[in-house]
Amino acid sequence: MSEDLETISEEFRRYRGNRGRVKYPQSLWDRALKFSKVCSIENLAKALGVSVDSLRRHIREQTKVPVSSFIPVKIECQAPIQIHIDSSLPIRIDFHRSVTDLADLIQHLQKGETAC
Repeated sequence: MSEDLETISEEFRRYRGNRGRVKYPQSLWDRALKFSKVCSIENLAKALGVSVDSLRRHIREQTKVPVSSFIPVKIECQAPIQIHIDSSLPIRIDFHRSVTDLADLIQHLQKGETAC
């Protein structure tokens, strides 16, 4: 990593100053959360001077895929239709209906509807 844990920990301390509860900027969290891949959550929280619960919440928020985000979909027009979704959790769906039914399903999903 180009930035070490000691540097980001010092920035957390400096931002916190003598204040108690602090809302850290997202850019600072983004830099710190890179260390969650190489450190235990407990050790990272201790180094940053934050609670384990707060760190876990930020890790969960960072790994969520926003509902309104665009996810590229590749459709192979075969029977069944295969849908490959490239995201943080790759998905393959075999769809055994017509392309029109698939288009209807996608429209319902985009509206946030769960059934069609």
